[in-house]
Amino acid sequence: MIKRILLSLLLVVCVSFLTPTNTYASHLMGGEITWVCLPSGAFKFKMILYRDCNGVPGPASTSLQTNAPAPGGTIPLVLQSQTDVSPVGIGCTGTCASPSPFGGNVEEFIYESLPVFLTGVPPAGGWWFAYDNCCRNA
Repeated sequence: MIKRILLSLLLVVCVSFLTPTNTYASHLMGGEITWVCLPSGAFKFKMILYRDCNGVPGPASTSLQTNAPAPGGTIPLVLQSQTDVSPVGIGCTGTCASPSPFGGNVEEFIYESLPVFLTGVPPAGGWWFAYDNCCRNA
């Protein structure tokens, strides 16, 4: 009797682990990084992030990572603008102020750096500039 109960319990546990479940991240949809060389020789970086309005809020400031020797691995970015860019028209529902439970509402965040001087000689593979965040939409 105990053996049958234990086998039944084991079967339930195994089936629960084999049952597929969906897991989704909650906010970032993508973005882009650009830069311009200023007349002084410094660079100004700009990053645009697109966020799902049903997710967590976007940060007020953030940073880029880099392998350039100066400014020391990170380039601080400050929020310049935050705009609802949700699609509009027939069949499009919701805005970031009242997002649709079905998704599709998008907010654009534009960040910029102060002028940054990059010193040294780039390695053979070049310098890289990247943004990393824990979560992305599925």
